[in-house]
Amino acid sequence: MSIDKDKLKALAEAASKVPDWYSPQSFGLSRVIGEAERDFIGAAGPATILALLAEIERLKAGVDSDWAEIERIQLLYSEQFRKARALRIERDRLKTDNEAWRLTVEAERRIKRGISEENEALRMQVKELDLTFGRYLLGMRAAVVEWQKGKGADAAMQWIWNGLRGPGELPPEEETQAQAYFDREVVKIEEGLEGVYAYRDKRRAEKAKDRGQ
Repeated sequence: MSIDKDKLKALAEAASKVPDWYSPQSFGLSRVIGEAERDFIGAAGPATILALLAEIERLKAGVDSDWAEIERIQLLYSEQFRKARALRIERDRLKTDNEAWRLTVEAERRIKRGISEENEALRMQVKELDLTFGRYLLGMRAAVVEWQKGKGADAAMQWIWNGLRGPGELPPEEETQAQAYFDREVVKIEEGLEGVYAYRDKRRAEKAKDRGQ
């Protein structure tokens, strides 16, 4: 049932101004009502109705305030939830970025390590070639010493023979013309050296250009 509280309040305020408002005659009753009815009418007077309406308004205001607080808490929770979700998204993004960065650093580290190892292998290969060439050169020098100041040409030739036989570098047995054999085989060596010299000259030119800038 819907109660018009404003109308009820107006009626209670008007009735409170009427003397003996609670008498049977004021209610249009033709007979005297009982004691219980009189007590109820007396208890449910305008002052009581006005007090009840005021209490209803107070409780309603409290409920409205509670609902406002609930809504405020809900909004605060929603905002905190939104911030927490944004933080989780940012955390996941940073985690992904950190993982990508870690993989990049690890890849760079492997590349650098590979380059370093490759450079070291090349350096050792060059060193090996240099030492091998130095060993052959030393053997030929010893042969010259043997030829000029030792036991002569035959003994000197033994130095050269031993130096070539050890690593398996003696000439093929079918070769009988020294000059023809040399002229034929030296072509590939000269071509390779020309490529090396061209690369070296190019690198020198590039470095000179960089220094000029």
